[in-house]
Amino acid sequence: MQDNKELIKRMEDKSSPSHITLRDRIRTWFIKRNKRLKTGRNVYFKKKVEISICENGKLDIGDNSFFHARCWLLLTKPHPHLKIGSWVFIGRNTIIAVKNNITIGDYTVIAPQCYIIDHEHGFGSKDLILNQTSNIKSVTIGRDCYIGAKTVILGGAKIGDGAIIGAGSIVTKEIPSGEIWAGNPAQFIKHRD
Repeated sequence: MQDNKELIKRMEDKSSPSHITLRDRIRTWFIKRNKRLKTGRNVYFKKKVEISICENGKLDIGDNSFFHARCWLLLTKPHPHLKIGSWVFIGRNTIIAVKNNITIGDYTVIAPQCYIIDHEHGFGSKDLILNQTSNIKSVTIGRDCYIGAKTVILGGAKIGDGAIIGAGSIVTKEIPSGEIWAGNPAQFIKHRD
């Protein structure tokens, strides 16, 4: 596994999207003032990151995690809790929408334009879809996972440690640790070597 010194060295490359600027430091300082947000050391937010947390929401972020430009973390009622581990990288234009519980483990990388959601509207025929109660199921993404670009992870998904999800996949169920899955719906491809 890559050592943290090498990772930090990569982040110092000024052309890297992970390079931290003075503006990033100032923006991060303002974002961290939110009382519903608990962050570890060296957490940074790039431009146009949006964080919306309802009054009983909870957002916990571990050390050294990084949010690329235009991410949106949306924590809405009834009782959302988003727990993001240490050394997690969330790609540009990714949306994470929580009504109950989403957990992302340490060292996980989420590529750009992913959508992770723990709920969906009810679809009964007796009322307008807009008025129906959401169906809520927790989402768990393990440690040291890679989630490919434009992947959708829906409520009830559980991705095991070290799993890789191919770009453009839709994940609705349990993915075992150390496996590579891809497709719509995501299917087993092979074990990691």
